[in-house]
Amino acid sequence: MPSVIGRHELTLVPEYRVVSLRDAQRGGLEGSSEAIAEAGRTVAASAPSGLYLSVSQDQLPVRLELVIWDGPPTTGPGPGTEPTLDWTPVGRFVMPFPSGEVALGDLGGKAVSGPWLRGRTGDYTVEVWSRGRDEAAARQAQMFAETADLTIPQARAYIEREGSGIEQYQLWLWPHTPVT
Repeated sequence: MPSVIGRHELTLVPEYRVVSLRDAQRGGLEGSSEAIAEAGRTVAASAPSGLYLSVSQDQLPVRLELVIWDGPPTTGPGPGTEPTLDWTPVGRFVMPFPSGEVALGDLGGKAVSGPWLRGRTGDYTVEVWSRGRDEAAARQAQMFAETADLTIPQARAYIEREGSGIEQYQLWLWPHTPVT
């Protein structure tokens, strides 16, 4: 039975509403423009340079969780802790990780990274799940009305406290086994 061998979290307001998952040592932006445009239409897309997610929010912090497995998981994340916000499958992709160094972050440099594949380099399957996209957009509109009379620092603190993590993503990563 597959086991989780790593879990890494990141909460941020992504620059340009784009988050990427990539091999941290792999340079270049090959195919990134096309993949980012496709992600804008479908939420997620991949290119030789990495996997790109187009998030709904540009004001509220988005929560990302990378879960690394030693083999293909047998189930999805299932319902979350909030009964009305179930996880939605976004897509499954195959990505190369030749160095074993993984980076998850936005295009502005806010990221978490490390040698998380522990010598298990090669191709990996990435399955992306989301929840809270529509709820975050609705909450953002409410929060602008709620903070109209606050100072800018007070409004930022309120938005950070009350809106953080409504929109969430899980990225599940495991060694890719080609179908034979």
